[in-house]
Amino acid sequence: MKSSSRKSASSALAAGLGFILLLLGGCASRIPVVIKLPPQPDIGLAEVKKDIEPYQDQYVRWGGEIIAVENRADSSLVEILANPLKSYGRPAPDNAYKGRFIARIGGFLDPEHYKKGRKLTVYGKIADMINGQIDQHPYNYPLVNVGAYHLWPEHRDYRYHYPFYPYPYHGPYHGPYYRHYFGFYPLLYY
Repeated sequence: MKSSSRKSASSALAAGLGFILLLLGGCASRIPVVIKLPPQPDIGLAEVKKDIEPYQDQYVRWGGEIIAVENRADSSLVEILANPLKSYGRPAPDNAYKGRFIARIGGFLDPEHYKKGRKLTVYGKIADMINGQIDQHPYNYPLVNVGAYHLWPEHRDYRYHYPFYPYPYHGPYHGPYYRHYFGFYPLLYY
């Protein structure tokens, strides 16, 4: 009798642990830890553009909007319009412009997937300054040799619209007071 109760207790414990691991695995993020957390010290793009010498071979976490992708034989160069980073390293909206930089990522990046306007956060070492141009204006781009990066999903704003307005209901429980009282808030007024 005792051995069967031990077996059932151990199988229940194993099932419980398996369930907990399944729940925790579902909460796992695909965002690399170095993208989520800023390096110490957190070096800004403006500081590097003023003088790159003290910051060479320092780790940075920068991000922004992709401007262009240039694939080379062994790596890809991504020109990024830098934005400040929000929580988890996601670039802030476009109105917070900080400058431009180039990220060197090993391997091939498909320009259709990494297209203009997508948000990208990179983590890597500051390598050098690259002399380039924006139209006819000369521009110095800091170059980052990327160790980790994250392409953020495209943000789409979907709004629900109820096509049948006004409601055909005119009974005693369909006024605005009763909708509020019962927790029903239609999306008619948005």
